[in-house]
Amino acid sequence: MTSSSTVVASTETTLAKELSGKVAGLSVSGSGKEMKMMIRGMSSVAGSSAKPLVIVNGKPANMEIIKILDPERIKKMSVMKGAEAAAIFGSKASNGVLIIKTKRLRRAEREKFNELLAKGTDEPVKEPVEETEEDLPKAGQLTGGEVNDFSKWDYWKDVAIPELDRYKNTWKFFPDRRVSVQLVNKDKNR
Repeated sequence: MTSSSTVVASTETTLAKELSGKVAGLSVSGSGKEMKMMIRGMSSVAGSSAKPLVIVNGKPANMEIIKILDPERIKKMSVMKGAEAAAIFGSKASNGVLIIKTKRLRRAEREKFNELLAKGTDEPVKEPVEETEEDLPKAGQLTGGEVNDFSKWDYWKDVAIPELDRYKNTWKFFPDRRVSVQLVNKDKNR
């Protein structure tokens, strides 16, 4: 756990870089769009690390918040991983959880946070291995032998749309936007 006084003492310009080495179990590499955060080791045997779940003031957020959050506005920060994180936050916490509690935010900051909390992207868990044109006819040979031997079939190719890239269309990112509206009556006489 770290506090704003520890974070502000650093000369780094981004919150993520300031937290590196100050929050136990959190390592940060890269900067800008290439910035990656990892909590206590890699989450897969292949060595790829997935993003941790970020919770700001009790709400799930995306990594963009880390890039814009003013270090002076942080009240408390903690990191969770393992069974403790999974018990509280479920399967989304399999790569760890970064919990941020901020000081009272100014109105402009609250609006920006609410906008970022509602915005996100759905990303594929694993990129597929792209098969070449030579590999596709052999697919049937591996499982069904002569019965499914696609190399003997000339009509399996899509003649109408030869340049269609099914992998790019299937595995691209799709933006996800959620909007919430809150009405508050500030008239104390009612």
